[in-house]
Amino acid sequence: MRTHLPRAAVLALAVATGGLCASLATPAAATAVVGMDLNSLSREAELIVGGRVVAVESAWDKGRIRTRVTLATEAVLKGKPAEADRVTFSVLGGEVGGIGQRVPGEATFVVGERVVVFLTDLAVRATVLGMAQGKWRWNPDAKGAELTPDLDALGHLERMGPDARPLPPVVGTPVGLEALRATVRGAP
Repeated sequence: MRTHLPRAAVLALAVATGGLCASLATPAAATAVVGMDLNSLSREAELIVGGRVVAVESAWDKGRIRTRVTLATEAVLKGKPAEADRVTFSVLGGEVGGIGQRVPGEATFVVGERVVVFLTDLAVRATVLGMAQGKWRWNPDAKGAELTPDLDALGHLERMGPDARPLPPVVGTPVGLEALRATVRGAP
């Protein structure tokens, strides 16, 4: 003789089992950053520009927040920007309507700051190469070493080499704009 559970009991059991499975299935959250030095950034970037950040606008994009950054161009070190006086690119993360999303390792930008950025994927949607490694603070009033890597976002991440071996922590080595120009010229 078989016993049948009432429909309500079967439904309750199914919902409870589904809820348990959903609570155990947590998405993996990780950021992998391939370590890049100044030579590899210079070689792999399609466009390297310096200037002042004039706009930072975040919006939802397919379930995540993406921020569009507009830079008033003051120096073009490599490539040819679509517009001579402005460059627009995007980074993951930002804030929309009081909801914020932060992506570990991603560069962040503030209106008014002066930066040099190494950009890639120009044909699709320009992005910063190497995440935060591709953003350098630019202080043109400094004597000599006026460019400093903006490594705040990378401080707690483990960087990996192309062969998946851990790299030593990033140490920001300031350089002058002319030294960067020479590096870019020397990059194949």
